[in-house]
Amino acid sequence: MNKQDSPILFLPFILLFFFSFSQTGLASNLIEQIENDLVALSNSGEATNKSSPKVTADKFRTEAGTQAIMDSELKALEQFSLANSHYSGEGATQDFQTAAKLYREVAEQGHPEAQVMIGFMYAEGEGVQQNYKQAAEWYLKALKQEYVLAYTYLGVFYFEGKGLPRNYEKALQLFLKAAEQGAADAQNYVGKMYQESKGVEQDYKKAVKWYTKAAEQGFAVAQHNLGLMYFQGKGITQNYEEAVRWFRQGAEGGYAHAQYNLGTAYELGCGGLAQDYTAAAHWYTVAAEQGDAHAQFRLGRLYDQGKGVEQSYRQAEKWYRKAAEQGHRESQFSLGSMYEKGEGAVHDQKEAVNWYLRAAEQGCPKSQYNLGRMYFEGRGVEQDYGKAIGWWLKAADQGCVQAQYNLGVLYDFGRGMVQNKLEAVRWYLKAAEQGYGNAQFNLGVIFSGARGNEHLQDYQKALTWYKAAAAQGITLAQNNLGLMYEKGMGVPVNPKEAARWYTKAADQGYARAQINLGFMYFQGNGVSQNFETAVEWFRRAADQGDVDAYYYLGKCYYYGTGVSRNGQLAILWFQKAARGGHSYAIGFFKKFAEVGYAESQLIMGLLYYEGRGISQDYREAVKWLTKASVQGNDDAQHYLDIICTEKPGACD
Repeated sequence: MNKQDSPILFLPFILLFFFSFSQTGLASNLIEQIENDLVALSNSGEATNKSSPKVTADKFRTEAGTQAIMDSELKALEQFSLANSHYSGEGATQDFQTAAKLYREVAEQGHPEAQVMIGFMYAEGEGVQQNYKQAAEWYLKALKQEYVLAYTYLGVFYFEGKGLPRNYEKALQLFLKAAEQGAADAQNYVGKMYQESKGVEQDYKKAVKWYTKAAEQGFAVAQHNLGLMYFQGKGITQNYEEAVRWFRQGAEGGYAHAQYNLGTAYELGCGGLAQDYTAAAHWYTVAAEQGDAHAQFRLGRLYDQGKGVEQSYRQAEKWYRKAAEQGHRESQFSLGSMYEKGEGAVHDQKEAVNWYLRAAEQGCPKSQYNLGRMYFEGRGVEQDYGKAIGWWLKAADQGCVQAQYNLGVLYDFGRGMVQNKLEAVRWYLKAAEQGYGNAQFNLGVIFSGARGNEHLQDYQKALTWYKAAAAQGITLAQNNLGLMYEKGMGVPVNPKEAARWYTKAADQGYARAQINLGFMYFQGNGVSQNFETAVEWFRRAADQGDVDAYYYLGKCYYYGTGVSRNGQLAILWFQKAARGGHSYAIGFFKKFAEVGYAESQLIMGLLYYEGRGISQDYREAVKWLTKASVQGNDDAQHYLDIICTEKPGACD
């Protein structure tokens, strides 16, 4: 029996004996069935407590006229009260063993309250060795005396299959008997059975009815459950404000799940509550300290993000760990992430893998994705593409877009598996349809026929996916969409639309789009011709190291287009382009070197020496550097000395 949901925890100890029985007793055949179920369990090998004398409350009362019996009653009452004190630790040292001994002595005299308590201690393993069978036998003794709490506890045993075989029909009979007498815990269970269709046809309205009866008695569990029914709109008109009202009552009654849900309402700002991270943190803390794993996770996240509490990775790690150790998969993922990043925990890739694995094995797609990534990259674990793909497949099948996209990339480029463009498209589509921009872009590339995908060319599909990715701000998609409008690929040529998309990508800093837009201004295509603006866009691309931009700036300075003509700056930009391997820039220098320009000869010599843009060739380097040196170029002679020292054979 779960202590959190155990009815006895929400009822005070009974310090007086009340032998007030219901007017109609439980059907004798059900009592016989319970006894038969116990006998069957005994025959199966489980020990049975047969030592308790069959002294009934009725017999106890028939002898009550004598002073001796009255003294016995008083002594039993005192023993029961003392047992309560030892059990609760109020008025005496908490001692479960002593409490169990005293409860048993009183129970053996036929007192139902004590019988239930000793049964409960057997059920929980408090002061005695846990034994559900003996617990059931004690509950049955109390039930035969029509003690209401015994109906509930035996009902729980049938409901959970502890001490008695699982049987929802018998559980419902017992719960209804207690519920009709006003037992709030039993009323809650009846509601639960109607809600979950356990032993009865599902009926949300009846579930609400019974939850309400228990909730109005102040039973915290039922208050929480009623709140959920209002929140979900099951059996009653959906009403978030009413849901929160009942969550609050359950929370103030000490029920952890209600505290958690109230915290969630504050965190999200729903049910008529203003968003309040501080209040959320308070209720999460109260629930977390009771061991609620969901609250521990949410509290950890608040500390992680610094919402409602002072940001603290250490505190976040503490609460994540508490929940993770209870098997909460989201906390296991978060703890793994902290180990991977070194936040709140020692940077430890192996521990990251350990926690990712725990969550992944529980089906957490984020952990499955991260675990696959760790295997793919060989971090915290030996690199293994097969295992990486295996975990990504599990995550992808659950809708993880990153995993779907990665599988698409692997099939697209043949990494870790045989290249298969159709499989790549299949996985890209799964991610793209969920709005993943990079997958949408790659679909555009494939359907545009680029990158060896001529057999899959479909400009209309390419346009569709480029537009989807472009709308999300993917710069490559915006640039390629501009290219399709400029060249008339699947659409009529439309320079203005091309310039519009180039501008969007260029404004985000994409160098290729900046160059393309520069050309549009240079040519007056789709925009008013403006050489100065063209140069500005070339310069922006050059600032990012784009070699094409270097070359175009060189041409602009060489011809004086959009800038004042400046041969020295032209040479400088051409040189940067050449050293970046730009073939046209290399051709420019070679042309001028051949007609005798020493500076060009120097650069050609350096290009051959460094192998920039052309194959490294020391003899060619020496040839061009010698030509420049003869003309008095000191830099050329300096590099000649270096080459002849390093590679004397080249200078023969």
